[in-house]
Amino acid sequence: MKQIFCLLILILSVNLIVADIVENNLFNETTTSVQNVKTKLNEEALAGKDMIALKGEKSKTSIPQIIKDDPDSRAYCSSIYTNQTDDWISNVSLHELNNTSGQEGSDSYGDYTSMSATLRQNSSYWLYVTFVSNGYTQHVWAWIDWNQDEVFDNSEFSNEKYNLGEGIDTTLMISIEIPEVAPAGNTRLRVIEQYNTDPSPCDPHETNFGETEDYTVNGSS
Repeated sequence: MKQIFCLLILILSVNLIVADIVENNLFNETTTSVQNVKTKLNEEALAGKDMIALKGEKSKTSIPQIIKDDPDSRAYCSSIYTNQTDDWISNVSLHELNNTSGQEGSDSYGDYTSMSATLRQNSSYWLYVTFVSNGYTQHVWAWIDWNQDEVFDNSEFSNEKYNLGEGIDTTLMISIEIPEVAPAGNTRLRVIEQYNTDPSPCDPHETNFGETEDYTVNGSS
């Protein structure tokens, strides 16, 4: 009887030991699995941060910087005379454009670009310029920026400059024809009268006696 009891005790102990071993193995496996899951999640989170960082860096560098040459930011050269008493342009007439004006103030410059004349290719038009000079001889020139590059070409054989001549308190005139190569659209007409010498279209001028007026010419085919 005693032997049977001891055998039962031994069997129970073995079962308890086996159960403990199994439980510990399951716990360790579960712990390992949880740790593996945490590690994987951490790795994925870090990878996600890296991807976000990479995307952020890409968004900063992939947008091209576009620099535009805005035509409106460019301007024609200035033309200023400081004398206000002795001479000025009193009228400019070209086709339907007809403007009567007085002395233009401290800079002797009149901006009349809101007024325009429409000129057609292969047609001739008379440009008339009347001026007040109080007995002094004035030289009158005009420029039309036919190629629309915002530069008045004053070279020797330029087709953009017109010499109306010289005189005293009078009206001078010249016939103008649009060059066949001139593009259609609005461009600038500049008229200058200057005391005693031929003017250039831009500052600086040889004298303070003179006046400048700007207008718009609309070239059409």
